[in-house]
Amino acid sequence: GKNKCYLKNAGVIETLGKVDTVVMDKTGTLTHHKTSIISFEGTPLSQEDKMIIRNVTRHSTHPLSRIIAQSLTTEKAESAVHNGFQEVIGKSSTETYAVKDFQEVSGKGLMAEVNHRNIIIGSLSFVRQDIGQYKETVDEPGIFISFDGKLLGRFLVNNDYREGIKNMADQLRHDKYKVNVLSGDNDEEKNNLRSIFGPGASFYFRKDPHEKLAYIRQLQSDGAKTLMLGDGLNDAGALRQSDVGIAVSDATNLFCPASDAILDGSQVQHLGGILRFARAGKKIVTSSFILSILYNLVGLSFATRGMLSPMIAAILMPASSISIVLFVSLYSKIAARVNGLS
Repeated sequence: GKNKCYLKNAGVIETLGKVDTVVMDKTGTLTHHKTSIISFEGTPLSQEDKMIIRNVTRHSTHPLSRIIAQSLTTEKAESAVHNGFQEVIGKSSTETYAVKDFQEVSGKGLMAEVNHRNIIIGSLSFVRQDIGQYKETVDEPGIFISFDGKLLGRFLVNNDYREGIKNMADQLRHDKYKVNVLSGDNDEEKNNLRSIFGPGASFYFRKDPHEKLAYIRQLQSDGAKTLMLGDGLNDAGALRQSDVGIAVSDATNLFCPASDAILDGSQVQHLGGILRFARAGKKIVTSSFILSILYNLVGLSFATRGMLSPMIAAILMPASSISIVLFVSLYSKIAARVNGLS
């Protein structure tokens, strides 16, 4: 439907109805990378530096990498309007700035070689060489850039939360779900997240993909039925481990084999409605069984007294099946409409 939530199979709905704990990634899940505001601090980057960074970050699946690549792409396009020569350079950038020996370390950063220059992009603890004016501490925010062992500076991203996140959080709280937010970033967003999800939610920061997976396992060992909402391949382990894994993507045509469902990023606000619809599905199935049993009881009572002719029985049999199908279809549409999914 218009909400663009794709399920692996119908059994996912049943499992969704049993969920009592929701675990969410932050970057790329609760935040929107397309409208995030990004700035750079440090040694001014040359046009070549920017093109190298852009081409390296384009190879990554991490949301922050996509934010940087998008910002540099936009910046290049804007400068091309005022400079015809710059536009010519941009056309051949893919060939000129070929990326070699690309490596991505989950939860830490990227390494590559471009134009015989070694580039490292990631957290400060990952980008160690020649730290210059920055202190070597994991608490420093930003995505740091190092060329040939020299730290040039860092990109700072102003998180832009997706539309409707506050209403979604209120809905989850009203429905008594235990909400946990996991982030690979530091805790500078803790106050914002607390204002969105309230004091009942739990927040954990500086968590890499392996730690997120371990956290899901710990919740399950404590008896929780977990739903993991994460950013596709970056949270693949946690998505696969959870009882239900929903990958959030701004391009729903991208396939994520680790997840049970793919949810369009613009529709994350409807998570509460999806969970309510899944619980309603259990009621729909139960109601259809009851209706079917009542049909059979009534039919048997008439049949045992010889009050039904074979012709009438032959008509009523398919009619009862059709009426149950119509009942389930109508009930499902009503439940979807009530929960804002249609």
